[in-house]
Formats: sequence, structure tokens, C-alpha cells
Amino acid sequence: GKYLDVPLPEDDAFVFTCQGRPVGPSARTLNEFVRLQARLPLSSVQGHAERSDFSRWIAKVFSDQPLADEVAAIENQYRDGRLDNLPLALAASIRQRYAPEPGL
Repeated sequence: GKYLDVPLPEDDAFVFTCQGRPVGPSARTLNEFVRLQARLPLSSVQGHAERSDFSRWIAKVFSDQPLADEVAAIENQYRDGRLDNLPLALAASIRQRYAPEPGL
């Protein structure tokens, strides 16, 4: 699961926003991304999901298309109202891909 902790260059970090303004620190690793997005205000989560920001970011900076596709599917479910907890679903999907060992 070391991929979870590989830091990105600052330019590639994910900047969480709410109504166009940055909220909190940006994520430079997948682990930070999982931790930080779970604490976002709902309006921020919704905005990013509406724009498919999470899946685009994963495709672009990690070049991981399978994970990006999975995250895009989660964003779609959330947009369709078929998913209550987007942060939980994203965290599960990312951890499953990179840290399949239990306890991580």
C-alpha cells in the first residue's frame, strides 16, 4: 500500500473547494485525500461530485484509469441519489485498490 503515501508535487495536489474557495489543506497523497475528503462540508463534497473532480484528478495525476472509472461510477451514484455517504464509498474504493491488507 505504499502508493497511498507517495506525495505528489504541489501542482498536482487536490485542492478541496466550497463555493469556489479552498477549504482546508490540499491532498498530496491518496491517504491524505481519503482522510481530508471525509471531513469536508457536504456542499463541498457535492460540488466536487457534480463536476467529477475526484475521478478526473485520479486519472490525471495517478494515471490509474481503473480506479478513476470506479470513482466516476461512485460520483454518478451519488449524483443520482443512490448513495448517501460519498466519502465512505470513495475511501473504501481507494483502500481496496491499494491497501487490500486488513487493518490499513
